[in-house]
Amino acid sequence: MTHHLTNAEVEAIIAAPDQTTSRGRRDRAFLLFLARTGARVSEATGVNANDLQLERGRPQVLLHGKGRRDRVVPIPQDLVRSLTNLLSERGLAHHEPRPIFVGVHNERLTRFGATHIVRRAASQAGSTRPSLEGKPISPHIFRHSLAMKLLRSSP
Repeated sequence: MTHHLTNAEVEAIIAAPDQTTSRGRRDRAFLLFLARTGARVSEATGVNANDLQLERGRPQVLLHGKGRRDRVVPIPQDLVRSLTNLLSERGLAHHEPRPIFVGVHNERLTRFGATHIVRRAASQAGSTRPSLEGKPISPHIFRHSLAMKLLRSSP
């Protein structure tokens, strides 16, 4: 069986990080990225500033997938705002081939770091969303959750 989260559970996890800290703002942007794009963890951690096109009429990101398969994914406005703020806070220009999501040593976020961010946020969100307790939470669950949301919205 494929596990997924409800929209309310996804939003609770996204809202969990403390927005008064740079780490919290990075975590929220990363969680939003996973939830809104359906990216695999390796695709999300592999995104560079020059993979983003935020100023276009339809903002988008270029994801580098498995087997050298690239795809362009549209980005909703809440994610555009979050990414724009993150780039500004980090002093990154849109054309720079530097990672967007970095750890404490300013190096590209690892799979382990990504999993830690997701689990920490899920744990924090569990206090307001008891339904999260006991659910297997990983970065990949956002991919499944977006797929289920899209399936439910189709006629």
